[in-house]
Amino acid sequence: GMYHGALLTSDNEVYLWGKNMKTVDGKLSDIPLPERLETLPTHHPVLQISCGSHHLSILFEDGSVYGIGLTADHAVLSDPIELMPPQPMPYKQFEAHQDRTTIVDRNNDVHQAHLWQAKSLQLHSTFAPMWDVQGCAIASVHRGWRSTMLVTQE
Repeated sequence: GMYHGALLTSDNEVYLWGKNMKTVDGKLSDIPLPERLETLPTHHPVLQISCGSHHLSILFEDGSVYGIGLTADHAVLSDPIELMPPQPMPYKQFEAHQDRTTIVDRNNDVHQAHLWQAKSLQLHSTFAPMWDVQGCAIASVHRGWRSTMLVTQE
């Protein structure tokens, strides 16, 4: 990420380090050395992790996606929250970038979600199809600071 790093070990453990990755006594705190994420929310193995600017997204074998870190509403979540419930796998693309996570599913639907702390906003963070590109297969999605680019194949 922009200010943090993450590591997935061969033993299926996730480690985090960097700026503003946890709270101590209600204040943002850094993790100077890799620290194991103790609270993985599911017993399914982790398939992939991806760092956004200030958050980490975790893809599990059952197709569920969880997020942890600095949220869009400027809070730090120390325990992962669900961004997407279990879905049929495999995904064509899974990537965290900037302030959101993007998935291209096997039906070429593009889904995006933000990480929010506020319960009322978490309802809006679930993945929902964003674009309908008729007659084209989406090869990949790239997110810039303020824009999104779709790469399609006919």
